[in-house]
Amino acid sequence: MSIAIFTFSEDLHGHLVAEQIAQLGHRCHLVFTDQLAFKPWLQWRGSSPDASLVDHNNTLFNCSELTTIWWRRVNAPLSNNYNLADDAAYKLIPGECRAALLGAMFTAFTGRWVNDPSAELRADNKLVQLQAAAQIGFEVPSTLVSCIPDAIREFVAEQGGQVVVKVIRGLAEFSVPARVITADEITDIEALTACPSIWQAIVVGDTHLRVHVFGRQVIAVQITSEKLDWRPDLCSPMTEYPLNNSLKAQCQQLIKVLQLTMGIIDIKLKPDGTPVFLEVNPQGQFAFVEAITGLPLSRYMAEFLIDR
Repeated sequence: MSIAIFTFSEDLHGHLVAEQIAQLGHRCHLVFTDQLAFKPWLQWRGSSPDASLVDHNNTLFNCSELTTIWWRRVNAPLSNNYNLADDAAYKLIPGECRAALLGAMFTAFTGRWVNDPSAELRADNKLVQLQAAAQIGFEVPSTLVSCIPDAIREFVAEQGGQVVVKVIRGLAEFSVPARVITADEITDIEALTACPSIWQAIVVGDTHLRVHVFGRQVIAVQITSEKLDWRPDLCSPMTEYPLNNSLKAQCQQLIKVLQLTMGIIDIKLKPDGTPVFLEVNPQGQFAFVEAITGLPLSRYMAEFLIDR
């Protein structure tokens, strides 16, 4: 098997999984998408079409020979300061590199995507996720996405005067935690109308599930935290969680409905044990879970990538 991982140079996940693939006896090309500028890395001929790339070890490989691509993280900014006099070049050059890379892959690669970029673009939208989860039977929080002050106030009143507010997409550069907001705090019209936000009913409970779906392999971890958003506090207890067959199948079905092959799903359990869907990250982080729990998630991911 010949696999390529496209990600940025400091992504621990890419390094861990590439190492596991090598240990399993297969070839793996790491391509750092934040280090493509000012390097001879691509050759594409439209008449074939045929594309050859250079990986981080300066090894030339042909895209048509790849069996699987892990399209991990491809939108990182340039990793180095190239001292360009024209600021516009900082915007132009990375975009041109990524457009050429994507075009080469779309035309020369015929293997398996993890995940297909077109499907992931749609599936990464939280509105799409919530609708898909509800359609397959997940309970989802009552939700409003809006930047209309009167609609937001009405929704907050319907939820008893306080709700959770979240960003729709956020930024890769830093995390924007979800937070509880009360009716009394909704006074800044400029903030409310700046851009749409997600407003949701509060799901009570302190049991969170992070479900890693790698094709047929599904591994869940329970995170116990009273905090609404446990991510800033990785000291919260984490243990492997035995999913029942019904919930496992539902998680796999959601990934399939979203036309993905992998994804990491966040679920909260109500006090009565009912799972409530929160969101799915098509390229979610799992290295921190492996470090805390000892679960060999990078190994599972490598096995998934080499599995036909």
